[in-house]
Amino acid sequence: MRAYLDEKQAALYELIWRRFIASQMADALYDVTTVLIPTARGERANRLPYLFRAVGRVLIFAGFLKVYEEGRDPGEEGEEGGPLPPLRAGEGLDLLELVPRQHWTQPPPRYTEASLIKELERRGIGRPSTFAGMVELIQERSYVVKEQRFLKPSALGFAVCDLLVGFFPDQFDYGFTAQMEKTLDEIAAGRAERLPALEGFWAGLEPALRKAQVEMPSVTVEAPPPQPRGRGGRGGSKGQGAGGKAAGKKPAGAPEPVGQACPRCGGALVKRTGKYGEFVGCSNFPKCRYVEKGAQKG
Repeated sequence: MRAYLDEKQAALYELIWRRFIASQMADALYDVTTVLIPTARGERANRLPYLFRAVGRVLIFAGFLKVYEEGRDPGEEGEEGGPLPPLRAGEGLDLLELVPRQHWTQPPPRYTEASLIKELERRGIGRPSTFAGMVELIQERSYVVKEQRFLKPSALGFAVCDLLVGFFPDQFDYGFTAQMEKTLDEIAAGRAERLPALEGFWAGLEPALRKAQVEMPSVTVEAPPPQPRGRGGRGGSKGQGAGGKAAGKKPAGAPEPVGQACPRCGGALVKRTGKYGEFVGCSNFPKCRYVEKGAQKG
């Protein structure tokens, strides 16, 4: 193919070709050795409460690495080091040098678009056909902003995440989406029924939804300007808050409870805002459409 492609096209073609071939090859195999070295002063019996650890690894079968080896993003932790010198269990070691250097624990690096997709794939969240759209969506809604290739959460992103995880912990658990994907596959293959799956999902969601409608606080967050995406850029709108309203200068969140029960279904009455102003209605809307007399019929 190289004779028919320019330099950039040939490089891309080769990358795709190598990745495909590697996906059909055997795994690479390593010998990994971990050495624990207790410390002592003077006589060997005079132990010190310090333990050194060294890890080395040696490639014994290259497998797919013969044709494709993935690079790492800046700041991403590497694998174990190279080979260790020959050692025997119980062998005495001499201290040749003591380097008084302090190392602080570093937080993991922020995701890039590529590393976020890799993490979604590892956790079984979404499908290959949806990964790119998910990464694009969180940028369009200003939940994250891109800084030098890295995705940095915005104040809006933190607020939406905290509220949703706080009120819907089961639905936003890492394993929930993966299990849902598995259930959908079972339904598609005819090994599970659609209605029982939907009923089970709704049984877990409905109580959390009712609680959020009454108790979720209003939050005011200045959303960062949306970043251009795709060909020709993309116009921006303010990010969506937890209550579904624009999370710009207006607060977004749950309706305010008024401390009374709905005479129709017994649910909590709450203040809402419609296109004609404030009104009092049932928190179980749209199941219950009770609105106090004299209020708008939104």
